[in-house]
Amino acid sequence: MARREDECAERAKKAFEHHVVEERSRNGVYRSWRCHNPDEGCFWFDITTIPGSLIITGDLGDMIVSRSYDMLPWCRGLIRSIDYFAEKVSRDFPTTEFSPERLEEWLKGELNPEEGYEQPSSAHRELIERTLEDGFDDWRGEGYFREKLHELTNGSDPPNWSDYTPRFLWLREAIKWFVTHHSEPGIPDPSRRL
Repeated sequence: MARREDECAERAKKAFEHHVVEERSRNGVYRSWRCHNPDEGCFWFDITTIPGSLIITGDLGDMIVSRSYDMLPWCRGLIRSIDYFAEKVSRDFPTTEFSPERLEEWLKGELNPEEGYEQPSSAHRELIERTLEDGFDDWRGEGYFREKLHELTNGSDPPNWSDYTPRFLWLREAIKWFVTHHSEPGIPDPSRRL
């Protein structure tokens, strides 16, 4: 998974290299900023906060992250923990998708298990080798491979063949860029003062 994350981070670093932050609105925790390159019109995005959520919109797409009253300190502290960050994204937004690369990695690992683990049977070895030879065309999704390879899991939970979506990674990089280029103290939750 790290390869896709690293590639996105590198591309985002270049895309946001000349971005600036312009405040558009402020009323307590209701705030909005435009992040863009003043000389070019691409890769702009808006960051908006409301109580309990941070909303990103713009060229990269739209996503809502919800966790705490003022999301800026939360994002600043936890943006690098991608798994936890992804859990706080609205359920309507897909953060992961089937990854043929992850499936291929898993199959190769099944062919050559670590020391102390059972070697695949000849039937399983043949199934794995045949699957690797056939390739992973885009039209064959996760369901196809789960059905085809179900006997390899020996009745246990199926392996995770997912990776983070490029859109999620780009939006996360945009939020990461913003929280590292904009600083202000957090706004305390007024309901906690009671």
